[in-house]
Amino acid sequence: MGRLAISLSAPLSLLLTFLQAQEVLAQVPQRIEATPTNGKVNASIRKKAYRYPSFIDSKVLFNNGTYTQSKLNYNVLSGEMEFINSQSDTLALDNLFTISLIEIGEENFVYDQAGKKLLKVVRRGKNANLYVHEKYEITNMRSKGALGSEPTSLPATSAREYFDKDGVYDLSSNTKLTYSAKSTFHLGDKNNTFVAASKRNTLKLFPKYKTELTNYFTQHNVDFDRQEDLEALLLFLDTLSSE
Repeated sequence: MGRLAISLSAPLSLLLTFLQAQEVLAQVPQRIEATPTNGKVNASIRKKAYRYPSFIDSKVLFNNGTYTQSKLNYNVLSGEMEFINSQSDTLALDNLFTISLIEIGEENFVYDQAGKKLLKVVRRGKNANLYVHEKYEITNMRSKGALGSEPTSLPATSAREYFDKDGVYDLSSNTKLTYSAKSTFHLGDKNNTFVAASKRNTLKLFPKYKTELTNYFTQHNVDFDRQEDLEALLLFLDTLSSE
C-alpha cells in the first residue's frame, strides 16, 4: 500500500498544480455588487474586479524589441493593466501604444490603439486573430426605500453616468450597485487592425475574401457573440490563400 500511495502522489501533485493554474486563469465573476461609502465606491470595488486572484509574473514587450518584467493584473472595471511599484502604489500601465504584447500568466493582451482598449488574445490564425474585450458595466442601481421597503431600481443608462475610472460619486449609502461583466469579441488582421466582430466588419477587414466570406455567411448562421462560431470562422479563414 505504501508504494501505491507514493506512485499516486506524483500524478496527484501534477493534477493539483494544473487545477491551481486553471484557478489563476479563471473567468471573473459575471456580477459583482458594491455599496458606496461616503458617497463613492473606489478601492473596495476595484479589488473585486481583478481578472486574476493576485498580481502574477508578466512580461511587457515593446515595439522597439525591448521588454520589461513585472507582476501585473487586469482590472476588468477600469479596463486597465495594473502593477504595483516599489512604493507599493497600484498604478496602471500607460503609453500603451508603445507596447506590442503583454504576457500575463498563460494569457496575452494587445492594445487596440484606435479603440483605446486592451484586448485579450483568444485565438491566432493564419489570416486573422480573435480577441475579446472584457469590461464591467453598471447594469443596475438599487436604492432602499423608507423603513426598509423593497428597493427601487434605476435604469442602467442613468447608472453608468455615475462611474469613471477613479470611482463612483454622489451616491447615498443605501444604494447598491450591480456590475455585470461584458465580453465583446473583436477580429484582427496581420496589420493589427482591430474591429468589433460582425458580418459587416469582417467583410470590411478582409475585402479580398469578400466572395468566399459572403458564401460562408450564407451557409452558416454565425453568432458574433459566440466564441465557438468565431473560432470556426477563423478556421475557415485559415483555408484561404494569404497571398
